[in-house]
Parts: sequence; structure tokens; C-alpha cells
Amino acid sequence: MQIKRRRFLQSFLGAMAAIPVAPVLNKLHAAPSVPFQGLDEPELWRLVRKSFPLTTERVYLNAGGLGPSPYPVLDAVESMRHELETISETGHHHFDEIRAKVAAFVGADDTEIAFTRNATEGMNFIARGVVLQPGDEVLTTTHEHPGGAMPWLAVAKDTGIRVRLFEPENDPQKMLETIRKHLTPKTRVLMLSHMTCTLGTVFPVKEICALAKERGIISVLDGAQPLSQIPVDLHDIGCDYYTTSGHKWLLGPKETGFIYIAKDVRPSFKPSFVGAYSNVKYDLDKLELTYRMDSIVNEYGTRDAAKINGVGAAVDFMNAIGPERVFNRLHTLAMRLKPKLQEIPGVELLTPMDNASSGGIVTFRIKGMDYQKVSGILGEKFKLRVRNVGEHHINAIRASLHIYISEEEVDRVANAVAKIAKGEAQ
Repeated sequence: MQIKRRRFLQSFLGAMAAIPVAPVLNKLHAAPSVPFQGLDEPELWRLVRKSFPLTTERVYLNAGGLGPSPYPVLDAVESMRHELETISETGHHHFDEIRAKVAAFVGADDTEIAFTRNATEGMNFIARGVVLQPGDEVLTTTHEHPGGAMPWLAVAKDTGIRVRLFEPENDPQKMLETIRKHLTPKTRVLMLSHMTCTLGTVFPVKEICALAKERGIISVLDGAQPLSQIPVDLHDIGCDYYTTSGHKWLLGPKETGFIYIAKDVRPSFKPSFVGAYSNVKYDLDKLELTYRMDSIVNEYGTRDAAKINGVGAAVDFMNAIGPERVFNRLHTLAMRLKPKLQEIPGVELLTPMDNASSGGIVTFRIKGMDYQKVSGILGEKFKLRVRNVGEHHINAIRASLHIYISEEEVDRVANAVAKIAKGEAQ
């Protein structure tokens, strides 16, 4: 692995073989935009693929569950960890710089962003931090990820609030109409995925959040899927809260994420877990505690600065390619696969065809076949790592097409599904 990494990094930067590895790593982390400039599409995506230590023995199609990290991210974590261990310091002084980078990437203010371990932890912070009373209602969809829905169910068990469900629509206008029909005078929170983990449907969240604001309802978005699939501008969206992971489509280190708390709702947010760094004033002798009035109140105690540094490197990596270029690439791959699946007798495409309502996720099922059996065959016989979609009894297969996937690998998916549907691969 180390030999492969050195060879890659040296060729990646056009460095001579005699140059030590450490300076190359530092240069790559400091200026990751250099290698991707001026490249045409085929050359760009070939180089992007070489940026990952992914095995070639199988095709990895589950960035929606766990994204692989490219070498610049791995090396950013490794180099900072080594640096901090040599002096045995926390590295917390790096956070503000990385936070600013992340905030710019998602269209937020620095103080509205707090680092977490994952989207689930962030949703727990939000669910416990929004002050609700018995009888208040939280409206959400039947397509939510367990990490997005469970925190609200737990609050309902503890406090007597009520969680209500509705079936989402793929069509944006129908989705808005459905939400309007399900809102009641008791609805206090509207929580839903920006993009579903099930079908990869992108909801009209800007319009949804505007509707919530008109009704005096708190808007909460689960953003685990869209980050680095589609452009995200939180100020433009207008949501009150947003939670996401760094280790999915952003391709950051595992066990990373962040939450967004809009500055105008922070005064009504109640921190659930606090400790050192949550405060602006603390005096145990006087029994005094005054919280920070920003999202960073949630960053209590010692943190793994090396992983946070990896999140910053992941943002650098995506910016080096270009968010719009990534966005277009995922749609190109998805639109190569979707029509091919539609042409296969017995295959039902569940993800919207419309680019405005979808990204790099393609979900499908083969009629009359157990979805777990289908995914098993895809994995064992065709070496395609997909994800089962059992939520809401959808019973389907999800393929996540990210920037390291080639056109040839997309075709492998379509050909494999065709053989299974025809009964040629049992």
C-alpha cells in the first residue's frame, strides 16, 4: 500500500522519484487543485480514479453508505496525527480554519457549523435541542434513514410528542402539496431528507423550508446523502437545522460529520451535551455556566483533530475537481445506467429520471425476485458492491455512482442485472 501510494503521489504531482514522500504529501494537501487543472474529461476521471486505494477486484457502489477516502484525505489525517503525537497536543487550534472551509463549501457562516461524528449524532443533537411540549407533532416521511428518524422517535418516547408520517412524492409540486395536506396546527417540526437514502430523490427543500417558515414550523434536513452529490447552499435553502456526514459522498474520514444551526434559531436551541469549549463563562465555585451562542456549543471536550483535518482535505479534493464538474459527472453516470435498466424486462427503476430530482443514486428492483438474493448474486458472481434498500419495505437495490466509477463499470452493472433478470445468473 505504501509503495503504491508513493508511486501515485510522485506521478500525480510530476515529482521525481528521488523526492522524499513527506514534502510531496504536504504539497498535495496544500495545493490539491494543481493536478486537475486543464484536463479533459476522460483524463480527469482516470486520474481521479487513481486517487483512491480502492481494489480493482470489485466495483464499489456504496458511497451512499460509506465513501472511500482518496489519498489526499488519508495523508491529511496521517500527517496531522503524526505531527500532533510528536508534541502531544490536541490540534484544536486548526478547527477554525477548517470550519471556515467547510462553511464556504455549504453556504453557511463559520459559527453556524459544528463538527460531529456523523449525521446521526447531529440529528440527536437537533432532536434533543429543539424544545417541544407533549402533544407537539413532528412531521416526517416514510423514507427516512434510521439515523434520521430514530432520534425523533426516542424523543417521542421520552416526552410525549407525536411523530407523524407521510408518503413522499418524487414530483416536486406533488411533494409540496402532500406536505401542505399533512400539516396541522400541532405541527412544530418538519423533518425530512434533503435527498432520500432509499430512492435518491432530491426534494424541493428551498420551497419546503419556505413553507415551514410561513407556518412558524421548524425545518430540519437530513443531509447525509446530497453533500458532494449536488451543490448545497444552506443560506439559500433557508432551513433551520441541517445534519450531514463527512464519510459518505464527501469522501472524508470515517466517523466525521457536522451540523448547521442557523444563527437566528440558536437562541431557542437547548444544548443536550456540553463540556469544555461549550461555554463563554464557567465558574464551578460560583456554580455559573453561560453557553456559547453559536453552533460550536456542541463541540465539547477533546476531539480528533486529525480526522477534522481530513474533512478539510476532502473539501479541498472536491473543490480541486469542481463541485459542478462532480455534479455533472454523477448525472452522466446515472443517465447512462437508468435507461439501460429500464430496457431490461422485469426491472423496475425507482429513482426519478429527472436530473433536478436525483443525483448519483440509482435504485431498482427485479420483479418477482428477492432483493437480498439479487444483491447477493451481484456481489458474489459479478463483484458489484451494492446496498439493500429495506426501509419502508421497498425491497430494492441501490447503486451509488461516484466520481471513481467508470462508464465501463456502469455497463457492468447493467449487464449483470440483465443476466439476473433473464435467469442466466442464479
